[in-house]
Amino acid sequence: MFHSLGEYGKAQEYLEKALAVRKEIGDKKGEAADYGNLGTVFRSLGEYGKSKEYLGKALAINKEIGDRNGEASSYVNLGTVLDSLGEYGKAQEYHKKGLAITKEIGNREGEASCHGNLGAVFHSLGEYEKAQEYFEKALAMGKEIGNRELEASCYGNLGTVFRSLGEYGKARKYYNEALGISKDSGNVEAEIRIQANLAFSNVMEGDTEETLSNLLDCVNKFENMRVLIKEYDELKIFVSDEHATPFRILSEVLCAIGNPTEALCVEELRRGRALAELLSAKYCVESQVSGNLLSWVDIERIIGQGKNAFASTFLTFLIAFFCGISNLRKRHCLYDK
Repeated sequence: MFHSLGEYGKAQEYLEKALAVRKEIGDKKGEAADYGNLGTVFRSLGEYGKSKEYLGKALAINKEIGDRNGEASSYVNLGTVLDSLGEYGKAQEYHKKGLAITKEIGNREGEASCHGNLGAVFHSLGEYEKAQEYFEKALAMGKEIGNRELEASCYGNLGTVFRSLGEYGKARKYYNEALGISKDSGNVEAEIRIQANLAFSNVMEGDTEETLSNLLDCVNKFENMRVLIKEYDELKIFVSDEHATPFRILSEVLCAIGNPTEALCVEELRRGRALAELLSAKYCVESQVSGNLLSWVDIERIIGQGKNAFASTFLTFLIAFFCGISNLRKRHCLYDK
């Protein structure tokens, strides 16, 4: 639950407590599950080395005790980490091993997730038609078994495929489907990523106003996530880096339309907050970095200026900027129960 809410510090804390108890009582299956879930937490934190280490431990235990379902989960999660590391051949191999096992044991949810993850690998390789095929299979199975999180992931990934193909209208449609499900489930991190992807599609279609709206939604959702991890300063810094793109774009947009002061404030909001709060806590002084984006930026004025003569320059900049940033889609991981 804490992981899905973006409270990675608490998720790690509870999983480590569970792992200690599992080892104490000799629950090998539970130990493997905790290693697996810790691996997914570290992946969310961008600590891929640690993630790979913990998932490898989970895989070894699952093989030792003959837990085929746990073995499949470990292969899938390791494949996802390897994909993030750019080891696409190895990622594909692990996802196919996971797929074979899930089919063998009749795990439909696991099979659907494997299809989705294979779609992500093919997208990374630029094989968009194969990616679309696997995502559509995963989506159909997700609907069949009623897995809403998987549905949202597949809609988002299909949106990214169509975006890569230049079909921005279709991309927006799928992103909006994913966004609706993510809002219903309260998945803040997914909302941030989807809004960023919507901003990309909107700017490619020349929709200045909607692009700004998406960016501001991204930033506001980010602020909500920061509230959830207020006790974990190191996580604030990581999350700020992980979700920096909307802030950077918004800052550049403000510069492009003649608002350098507001642009600097938005950048400061992203980069200076964690340090300011850390110093504030240490020296018992009030932090001077406001968390309310509305105090930095006059939304209506910015959107109004986005419609004026600056719009052409603004859109040209954004297209160039977006084409240079990395893909923001979220791959679907299997979580051990």
